[in-house]
Amino acid sequence: MSSQKQLYAIVDIETTGSGGGDDKITEIAIVLHDGSKIIDKYETLLNPGKYIPAFITNLTGITNNMVADAPPFEEVSDIIWEMTENAIFIAHNVGFDYGFLQKEFAAIGRRFIRKKLCTVRLCRKVFPGFHSYGLGKLITRFGISVNDRHRAMADTLATVIVFEKILQNDTTNQVQLQLNNGLLVSDLPPNISMDSLHELPERIGVFYFHDADGRVLYVGKGRNIQRKVMSQLARSSKRMIQLKKEMTDITFELSGNDLIMLIQEGLEIDKHRPKYNIAKRKSNFAFCIHEYQNEGGFQCLAVGQYSKYLNVIAGFELQIEADEVLKKFAKEHGLCNQYLHMNTKELFARVCQHPSCNNTSCSTLDSEEYNKKVSLAIETIRVPFEEEFALIGKGRTKEEKSVLLVQEGEFKGFGFFDYQNISHFEEILLAVKNQPHLSIFEYYIKKTIRKGNAEKIIPLAASNF
Repeated sequence: MSSQKQLYAIVDIETTGSGGGDDKITEIAIVLHDGSKIIDKYETLLNPGKYIPAFITNLTGITNNMVADAPPFEEVSDIIWEMTENAIFIAHNVGFDYGFLQKEFAAIGRRFIRKKLCTVRLCRKVFPGFHSYGLGKLITRFGISVNDRHRAMADTLATVIVFEKILQNDTTNQVQLQLNNGLLVSDLPPNISMDSLHELPERIGVFYFHDADGRVLYVGKGRNIQRKVMSQLARSSKRMIQLKKEMTDITFELSGNDLIMLIQEGLEIDKHRPKYNIAKRKSNFAFCIHEYQNEGGFQCLAVGQYSKYLNVIAGFELQIEADEVLKKFAKEHGLCNQYLHMNTKELFARVCQHPSCNNTSCSTLDSEEYNKKVSLAIETIRVPFEEEFALIGKGRTKEEKSVLLVQEGEFKGFGFFDYQNISHFEEILLAVKNQPHLSIFEYYIKKTIRKGNAEKIIPLAASNF
């Protein structure tokens, strides 16, 4: 007896906006496809419970009067659930449609998880070289007839034709590769199913590979946990093959933002010392700012590759970061370009205050006088943190924020709090769990601040939230 055909639920939605804030669905269409033909269809207008802006009506043709008597999402949620339940969810720019449906189901207490494919991404692989992969452009290129563009069923039927063309021309198995983020069934660990991997969240955090006794074999991190786990398991190195033989379970912790993710990963590796995490180098950095004395007795500062043989002042993951920091401190302390060595070769405005300095030569400058300025700059770079502060960032949910505490010049811990129910700063500090300081954390925190990625920095002396 032949195996059951794979079903595809091809979906399009229309909404009150682009997805920010409280935007809602105004129309949905679902076409069920078995890879050869359409086997079912469903479409309905939905009452979003809010006003449809005029520019959305101009785009879709859906008016407030049209949805006034339409059912709310909850009323038709069972139909949507059942039609998509045993199918692969497909949409053109799938993150938009899938994300809206996840949000709508979450609002009624249901977790909507489906395997999914994006016809935009698939077209880029199967039909490379197109100037644009927008649905309108593909409709024109493929000669697809559409009567009500930007209405849900019309766009869904157009996407069906696009998907059929993908299936007909998919000579490199892109449908399967993209469905599982490059992971083939043959690459799966013996004790891990593909369905269990699709249950993993597509959110930022850390993940753990465990053995049969629950021991942590490997700790990893990713902005999309599901995608990162699948891409890791798709690897075929000897180390990964052996790891896959030993692992029996995967767990995860959500982080909310990049900084907390990096901190969590560092803490967990330090705590568990996992067998399959590659041993950390003595330095976590590839580049550094280092100092040396030239033949004239002047202290020079340079950016270079990290080495234990250099007199290192500070380490960095990226060369450009080291360049930026050196430029900043050179300007602040009036250092001369002739005693600075960076990858960018870019000279900045004259900052040395000595009368003989022309920005490339400082002929009468006294080395002892100059070296005092360099020493002050070095001390400034080396100071861990001049103030004690709490760093506020995104949390794991919309209602939550993260807090990271720096005291006595080092990381003290982090936690999460419900910012809607906070009245005093001390309540935020109570959310912080004390954790060990690792030297790499100073770099992570400084980088976050330098890049402006913290939502708020609160000096403990001020403690105003």
